[in-house]
Amino acid sequence: MKRLTTCAAILAGMTTFATVASAATYDIDWTGSGGYALTGSLSFSDALLGTGVITASDIDNLTITVLRDGVSLGARNYLTDGAGSHAGTFNLNFDTSTGQFVTGGFSGGVEGQTWFTSTGGLRCDTVGFASGSVSQGVCVDNALLGRIGVDDSTLTATAALAVVPLPAGAVLLMSALGALGLARRRRRHA
Repeated sequence: MKRLTTCAAILAGMTTFATVASAATYDIDWTGSGGYALTGSLSFSDALLGTGVITASDIDNLTITVLRDGVSLGARNYLTDGAGSHAGTFNLNFDTSTGQFVTGGFSGGVEGQTWFTSTGGLRCDTVGFASGSVSQGVCVDNALLGRIGVDDSTLTATAALAVVPLPAGAVLLMSALGALGLARRRRRHA
C-alpha cells in the first residue's frame, strides 16, 4: 500500500507540471489581381479568443507565402524572420471575436495591416502584405503588386482544426488507474 501511495503522489506531481499552453490558429487566404495570392497562418494564445482586437504584440506567429499563378515568390515567418527591416511599421489587427482581420483604414493604423513591409506596402525585404484605406496588395521585391480595392477585400481567416489536449485531470486519472492495475498485477504474482 505504501508503494501505491508513493506512485500516486509521484504521478500527481508530474501531471501538475504537465500544463500545455493552447494556441488558436487561423489559416489565411487572400487573392489579388494579376494572379497574385497570399496564403499563411496566424497563431495566438487561445485565452485571447473573444476578447476583441489583438495586435502584433499579442501573436505567437504569422507566416505568409506570396504566390503568382500558384508559384511561390517567397515566404516570411514572424517568429524566425522577425518583422523585417521595416519593423517600425509592422502592423497587424485581428478581431478575435469575429475571427477576421480589421481592414478599411490607414495601413499603419488600427484598421489596417502592414506585414513585413513599409506602411503602404512599397518596401519589403522579400515579400509582404499591406491593406490600407483604398487598396490591398502584396509586396514583392519593393513593389506593391496584385492590388485590389479594399471594398473588394478577399482577405480571410479560417479557424484551423486543432488537436485538443487531454485535460490534466484525465491524464491524472489514467495514470492512477494504470498504477493501480500494475500494483494489483504485482500482488497476484507475489
